[in-house]
Amino acid sequence: MQKARVGDRTTAEINHVIKLANKHFTDSKRKRGAVKELMDKTKLVAAQQVKDLKKSTVAKLESLDGSIAPFFTQARADLVEATKILFEKNADAQIKETAAMSKLEKGMVKVSAVSGLAKAEADFVGKFNTYVNVGAALQKWYGMKMHHITGVGLKWSKDPTTNGLVAELAKTYAAISNMNLVHTIQEGEIEGKIILDRETEHMLDARKALLSEVGELVEAVADKALRTIHKARKNIANNYLSLKGYCGSADDTIMNFVQSSKGNRNLLSIGDFLQTVAIASKSKTDVAYGIGAGLGEVSPVFGGKPVKEHASKTKTDGPVNEYTLLFTQVRMRWGMGLGKYLLDKLNEAMAAKGVLTVGKKFDSEGQFVYVAGTKLGLNTKLSDLQIIAAPLVKYQNYLSKLTSKLPANVQQVKFYVPPPEWDGN
Repeated sequence: MQKARVGDRTTAEINHVIKLANKHFTDSKRKRGAVKELMDKTKLVAAQQVKDLKKSTVAKLESLDGSIAPFFTQARADLVEATKILFEKNADAQIKETAAMSKLEKGMVKVSAVSGLAKAEADFVGKFNTYVNVGAALQKWYGMKMHHITGVGLKWSKDPTTNGLVAELAKTYAAISNMNLVHTIQEGEIEGKIILDRETEHMLDARKALLSEVGELVEAVADKALRTIHKARKNIANNYLSLKGYCGSADDTIMNFVQSSKGNRNLLSIGDFLQTVAIASKSKTDVAYGIGAGLGEVSPVFGGKPVKEHASKTKTDGPVNEYTLLFTQVRMRWGMGLGKYLLDKLNEAMAAKGVLTVGKKFDSEGQFVYVAGTKLGLNTKLSDLQIIAAPLVKYQNYLSKLTSKLPANVQQVKFYVPPPEWDGN
């Protein structure tokens, strides 16, 4: 339904632009004879050209939406599932708390710490952040495509008077991203509510009414996650640069082992991801805008004050976007099973303390850097990860070169519209 409404608004806006353009070609009393005949013929040609342009533009916009969708497929499915589980856990807590209130008076201990609730909330926040990060990582690509279609891209100018259309495009992308995010979370809530409606149909109406509050609890977690997402993005930036330094310093070792039958079988998705980062380790990391696309703030998901952020390109957002795109590509190749589990754990660790550790290698002297299996949710160190370890000195040298090549933040000049104020006509 929301997608249909967005489509209707887009079509209405295109029709509005065409109507304004046609308004300048209305008949005038001064048109007479041959001049009027020539103008009428020209108008017929122009009308057909406008019609063809409208059809072409709509087709290109639909194609753009379709080309973006696959990048969100896994992140969207993960967030729907995480929302459903969080909804169920919160509902369980509400029901148990209500049952306790009916039996106990003063000194009652709230049953909010239901088994799995904290874990469900942490998992939801992680999946929420990943979904938002995918949207931020696709901004540059979206801007390039829109520039091809409309002539306007997400490229802010140093001249603030020329940034009006860029700002409108950034706001449009932010609004569409927010709408899709809300729709995804609500889909998870609906799935959770369907299950709970069946499970609680025998309960009293008063207790069932509590379930209506659960959606608000889930949405409050989403709003809190957005307010704290920049801390997680900073952690990802630092951890990704460290991981990129490790993969770059051990690139040949990683690729040779992962492409062997043993490495491919034992490391699964982690080997795939490390190899992907090793290939990307030679590329330069560009600065990038944050999740607000250069607007300097991010709209809340379900309500509240906008979340402030840098309006400039930063060397923090650049690595996060690079990591997100690489992770998304690998995630699309591992949609289920142990491979999916390992990637989920890796993504959680990257938003916290990272996945690298320093220690001894079982067959060599000295200190080495390698991925810690315990940080991927494994009970053992996984000796295969030590096989592809990088010597500490080599890692430090490579990381030093990597960080020295990071560009400085690019300051964004604020935009304004000079007087007189545009009346919207």
